[in-house]
Amino acid sequence: MKKIFHPESVAVIGASVKPEKIGGIIINNLLAAGYQGKIYPVNPKYDQIKELKCYHSLKEIKKNIDLVIIATPAATVLGILDETVGLKNPPKNFIIISAGFAESGAEGQALEKQISDLAQKNKLNIIGPNCLGVINTQNGLNASFANKNFLSGNVGLISQSGAFAVALMDLGKKENLGFSYIATIGNKTVVDEADLLEYFAQDKKTQAVGIYLENIKRGEQFLNILKRTSQQKPIFIVKGGSSPKSQNAILSHTGAMAGDEEVAESLIGEAGGFYLPTTFDLINNLKIFSHFRAPLNNKIAVLTNAGGPGILAADYISQSSDLTLYEFSEQQKNNLKNKIPEASSCSNPIDLRGDADHFRYELALKELAKIKNIGALLVVATAQAQTDIPLIYESLRAAQKYCSFPVIPVVMSAIEQTTKEKMPNFVEPSCAVRALGNYYLWTSRKKTKLVKIVKNKINTARQKQSNHYLEEIKKHGRPILLANETANLGKLYTFNILDSIRTSSANPANLSYPIVLKIDSDKILHKNKEGGLIMGIKNPGELSSAIDQLHTKFPKTDLIIQKTVKPGLELIIGLKNDNNFGSIIMLGLGGIATEILNIKIFFSLQNNLQYIKTKIDTSPLSKILAKQRIKSETVAKEISKAITLASENPSLKEADFNPIIFYPDSPPIAIDFKVVLK
Repeated sequence: MKKIFHPESVAVIGASVKPEKIGGIIINNLLAAGYQGKIYPVNPKYDQIKELKCYHSLKEIKKNIDLVIIATPAATVLGILDETVGLKNPPKNFIIISAGFAESGAEGQALEKQISDLAQKNKLNIIGPNCLGVINTQNGLNASFANKNFLSGNVGLISQSGAFAVALMDLGKKENLGFSYIATIGNKTVVDEADLLEYFAQDKKTQAVGIYLENIKRGEQFLNILKRTSQQKPIFIVKGGSSPKSQNAILSHTGAMAGDEEVAESLIGEAGGFYLPTTFDLINNLKIFSHFRAPLNNKIAVLTNAGGPGILAADYISQSSDLTLYEFSEQQKNNLKNKIPEASSCSNPIDLRGDADHFRYELALKELAKIKNIGALLVVATAQAQTDIPLIYESLRAAQKYCSFPVIPVVMSAIEQTTKEKMPNFVEPSCAVRALGNYYLWTSRKKTKLVKIVKNKINTARQKQSNHYLEEIKKHGRPILLANETANLGKLYTFNILDSIRTSSANPANLSYPIVLKIDSDKILHKNKEGGLIMGIKNPGELSSAIDQLHTKFPKTDLIIQKTVKPGLELIIGLKNDNNFGSIIMLGLGGIATEILNIKIFFSLQNNLQYIKTKIDTSPLSKILAKQRIKSETVAKEISKAITLASENPSLKEADFNPIIFYPDSPPIAIDFKVVLK
């Protein structure tokens, strides 16, 4: 990866004399950015491009090439790579700018698969295809077709979209946000977000990382790297592509409840990353982490010349789950009163009044600097008649040096900064408070010990048995299991599944009433919703009527009988094959409350009881468990079984234990277990 960002030589295949062509833009960018390595334009049409000798093919270049940039039509790329790997000393690092691969349809997908196979066989590092390129602001490497419209700084940017990267660079310049590295990954045929995140984690210049993704290629590996990296530096992720394109393929309650966005937010947060909803949240968080010291604690003071915005800032802090308002002592209030006009308010927020100039701000700032247990100071200023915003801003810049805590500017006005070292501003209090809350949260997380990732222990004999069992079912062309099949599978993993008996083999006179009658179908999963469930049957006569009723509604459908169990806490434990992270487990309220109350927890396949129990204990579900006198350890053990089930059976697409009933003094029992195969 180092040779991609720190190459001593770069070849550009598809280089052009035409400045509007991508190959021409890349050559111009390399020269204009001051890249000091060797540049080798490659194009059989030209002998020279600008002051550089142009080669007709890579074979003509007799020197080692660290990085090859390909900017030619998609149809030519495989041939170029084929030729390149046959060279005596072939380069190993490539950026494929060209579009027209998997994103363009079946033909492009097949072409990209061939490139992937070639790369794997020859151990090639490829960024792209269908990307903007990469930029290293530290050494002048602008190996992209982006304009020089970005600042150098300490933020690493990884973007699946070139357009998003360009927009963020442009906005970053206006917001005084600079970058160390910028990498666009496009279709990420070989190099993906996990590879780049691992590389950025080791770079001393990079203090924070921003990521834009539309899908996550290697979900489990990405989360593991994120967990390690987020202890060293903050990682912020904005993810697109989360709107539901189709619900047709979702069959189970878990599939319906576990949306891609919710799963991503939960697992990324669990791994220590920050999942952000908007581009502006991304910019605000990167600004505060890249330019300001960490808050000393979560007690925040507010200084303002404007009552309304100051009150809003205080409200946002009070509403934050991570921050709280600093409470000034009477002595501290008296000290402030001696420095500022009598009409000013010395509570929190401290209101300097609308006529406050930079001298009044400085007096208040220097008095506040004496208070050592303030976590951070939010300074809100609006442009009023007596207010000189540029001078106030310079006072805030100076305060960064003599205050032990960070001073965060929220100047609600346009600012023209004349100094070379520009300080970012937050134009609205809520933006600053959200970013500051994340800063405090990250510093707190750094102090906590990482939960060890425990590899799931696979019982190979059981796995072989269950895999064979499921394959035999699939041979019949049925992706949905019937009741006796799910019971067999569940019991193999020691779940307590409520027994059922088919009506065709039951003697109504020998049954223990009341009972429940259900359809058993590989076409209908949601029995209650479709009217395929009758409860509270008290005697053989009622059973006979219920059987007639269901047979009329569902002809040629088998019916099963289950006993009525005692009431308890109904939960759902579900499995879903997520688009980004593979198999995940979900826990929530079960039965008919499943999708109404929408209380749920997501688990990755870490079979660690401490990890499972901690997630349960820190969720809203913990209060419900405590009220019902059910130990979280009991629920955690059932989740552990579900993780084992998912780990050993990759053919599972969706599954629900719904409901699985928990009791304070007896083992849980699964009433209904649905399984859908891939």
